[in-house]
Amino acid sequence: MQIAKESYYNETKKLFTFELCWNILCDHEKWKDHSGKNSLMPTEAPPSASAPPLPSSAPPEAPSPSANGDNKASNCPIGFKAAKLVAQSNNLASKKLEILDKNSKEGARRGLEMVQANDLQKQTNEIQLKCAAAEELQVALQHTQVQMERKKMENVIMNKDLDSLTTIFCNEKKEDHGHS
Repeated sequence: MQIAKESYYNETKKLFTFELCWNILCDHEKWKDHSGKNSLMPTEAPPSASAPPLPSSAPPEAPSPSANGDNKASNCPIGFKAAKLVAQSNNLASKKLEILDKNSKEGARRGLEMVQANDLQKQTNEIQLKCAAAEELQVALQHTQVQMERKKMENVIMNKDLDSLTTIFCNEKKEDHGHS
């Protein structure tokens, strides 16, 4: 403990004032491995030519707890800020799920409406085709009737007696000249 206090003082130029807190935390499972003298001081290997010697007053590096709190050995309660973040992320996730659910329902409804609109359009197209065919048939029928009337009139003209026509024609000419 004394080495840790000296190391803290050398690093920050302040005295370590949290001894009461350390006395409470030193029995906690998370800090048990780091409270012993063996784990504070790394075993010194014989100096070699390739590696420089480590200073003995350097503070040991404690493994940092994971950022998302997945440390299984830790039984520490979650903090207020972390709890708020978790609640916000859960709230955000539930809102996203609600929006996705709403959008999928809306998409399904629109798809059904489109299918119904397509069916109505097909029925309308079929009716319009039938109407167009009926109009076409009516036009063809009228054309045939006109042709028949024309032939009928031609036949009437062709069947007239020419002798009687000349007398009628001559009488009309005489009347026109007589009146003029």
